[in-house]
Amino acid sequence: MHPPRRNVVIAALAALGTVLVAPAGATAAPPGTPAPGTPGALDGSFGNAASPVAAGLVLGGSETSYAAVVVQPDGKVLAAGYEGSPMAGRLIVARYTVAGQLDPTFGTAGIARGPATFAGPEAGSTGSYAGGVAVQTDGRVVVAGGLVRSGGPNGLVAMRFTPAGTLDPTFSVDGVASALVGPSRAALGRAVLIDAQNRVIVAGAATEGNTETQWGTVAAFRADGVLDGGFGSGGVVQRVGLGTYGEITALAAAPGGDIVTAGQVSGTFGDPQAIAYRLNADGSPDAGFAGGQFIRQFARNAAISRFTSVAVSATGEVVAAGTAGNLSGADAFAVRFDGAGQPISSFGSAGVYQEPVTDQFATSAGRNPLPGAAAILARPSTVYLAGPVEASGGYRLLFLTALSRANGTRVSGFGAPVGAQYSSGLSFAAPFGTTYTFIHGASDSPYSGPMGQTLALASTPDGTGLVAAGVVAGSLSGRNPTGNVRGFVARYQGLVEPAVPAPTPGPTPAPTPAPTPGPTPGPGPGPTPSPTPGATPTPGPSAPGGTTPPPPASLLAPTKLSVLGSGIEEGRIRIRIRATSLARGTSLALRYRSAGVTTPYTVRLPDTTSNKEIAATYRLRLPAAQRRGTTGIIDIASPTTTAVRADSVRLRIARNPAGLVRKRTEITADGSLVVSGRVTDRAVGIVRLRMEYADASRQLRSLDFRARITDGEWALSERLPEEARIAGGQLSIQYTGHLPTRTRGEQTAKQVRP
Repeated sequence: MHPPRRNVVIAALAALGTVLVAPAGATAAPPGTPAPGTPGALDGSFGNAASPVAAGLVLGGSETSYAAVVVQPDGKVLAAGYEGSPMAGRLIVARYTVAGQLDPTFGTAGIARGPATFAGPEAGSTGSYAGGVAVQTDGRVVVAGGLVRSGGPNGLVAMRFTPAGTLDPTFSVDGVASALVGPSRAALGRAVLIDAQNRVIVAGAATEGNTETQWGTVAAFRADGVLDGGFGSGGVVQRVGLGTYGEITALAAAPGGDIVTAGQVSGTFGDPQAIAYRLNADGSPDAGFAGGQFIRQFARNAAISRFTSVAVSATGEVVAAGTAGNLSGADAFAVRFDGAGQPISSFGSAGVYQEPVTDQFATSAGRNPLPGAAAILARPSTVYLAGPVEASGGYRLLFLTALSRANGTRVSGFGAPVGAQYSSGLSFAAPFGTTYTFIHGASDSPYSGPMGQTLALASTPDGTGLVAAGVVAGSLSGRNPTGNVRGFVARYQGLVEPAVPAPTPGPTPAPTPAPTPGPTPGPGPGPTPSPTPGATPTPGPSAPGGTTPPPPASLLAPTKLSVLGSGIEEGRIRIRIRATSLARGTSLALRYRSAGVTTPYTVRLPDTTSNKEIAATYRLRLPAAQRRGTTGIIDIASPTTTAVRADSVRLRIARNPAGLVRKRTEITADGSLVVSGRVTDRAVGIVRLRMEYADASRQLRSLDFRARITDGEWALSERLPEEARIAGGQLSIQYTGHLPTRTRGEQTAKQVRP
């Protein structure tokens, strides 16, 4: 459910329909769809092949709507949305088996529901809806969206269900957590993610205090359902001042704990503009991404644009998609960014893919343009876009397009051939690279639902299948479907990804003059480390020499990457890095971000014969734009090799040392992780701890904890899962730094055993 907007223009543009229902007398799906079993075809083993639903599709019950989808590791599908009327619905999450049938072991007959009435902080709310769904590693299901009251937005909400589909009482006491509740804030929820700290991040929009101005909003709940006071202001971030109106419609987790947001803002005249920005783990804006935010005002002939979905790769690359158009219609478009927030020029046209103005649906009756892309799924070599497409007469088809991630062109092995005829008088060309789906209708009578929306895409665990979810209906009012409303889930055959993904361009090259690192060796034996000046890092796993892939990460030793000290002196970064001696000779990728500039470096760990640990001090020359600054963010990444697994560190470089000291570190007899230590008295905030361990199946797992600093002291005592207690593991302890006091970040690592 999506409450009506104040801005009429935005409401009209948000009507992203997905279904073209056949005119009266039509008896079959349109020709030209892919052959069964080929990439882009519906998977006939999923759903109900009986009329009115085609093989590969399943419809929810009457008056249901799905806005989010995720696939569990066992292949079961979770679709979240609401049931009932749009203005007083009830949040639901339905679980389907791999065969596309409601799973009777989940909730009630396959559907878990939020509360019918609310008490406590949510009292007064008359309904709820889901905008996002995620699955924790322990199988618990997190669903987030919004509350409504008297037909209007009433707050952000997150609900957590057990693996059996009952509300989880360990999350905010009753399984329901909320933020910004009340009609004066008019908060609405669109997206959710579970971040590296196991926090539940919910995004959407809310008014600013008691004003009528709405801004993009992000809230962070701890694992116990309480707002995280260390995130933004009391657990909430609102980026006030970006345009005159704002909303976040999509979230994605970035390496190192960052959060990428995508949505829209409005300019002086109310024209929507697509926006994407990155937040640090504490909610502060990351100036290293497009100088703080990327805003796309116009796309080719479009006067307006908005992002509806976003994805982030393991290397920090971002792909966002949405709508670009004008009052008469809109096209689908996507932008591919590097880790610094700059469009990658090799993708599409200057980093942007946009559906051509003269598209394949032009008819003698004139062209009804594409309403835009509503969902995105990024795979190592392929980017999938999904949404609605129109033919004349207002009929719609679901479209699913496969683009090459390398250059933004349609993949020729996906979809239908050119020149398909939908029906008499409704002709279109269905080029390779796109497949079109016809849903018979939104009720038990075929051809009854001429409107609808695809709102979400997900991948099956093996990557060979694509799962879409949305709603079909008799009509649309803004985003809200009306008339014979039913949610749908569809599964398609995907493309087989190459065994070795194509190289991904790294961040934008550093400004002139290029950085020229000049490392100074540390006290350990071995030759001087030799960085490659001006190199562009590509963090992530790699095989030495590009020939033999490394063993599974769980079987490798930890890199134990840590920073012993850092600073800026005489126009250079000085940083001392330590690692296990097993990582000897490994190249590290560094990125330094300050003054809106990101500068990449590559350094090499000493090739030493030390038996335990190695350390080296590096002095890296800064470009002119960054030399006056005294603080910035440094990212350090090491690859997986045949000896050690990948590791990464993100810290603030500043003038004052943090003095991070570890004291007690042990796993006690009762299975608790007990750690304590000190930092300088000027240090503010928290110390972050991560424990990595291998479970019984040799899969690498991680646990994240935080210890609050009080008068320079910090301590942690947390009960460990049974497998972690028995196995022990690698413990990383990190203080990220504090800008107001110019306190730098420091990190240390230690093996902890029972």
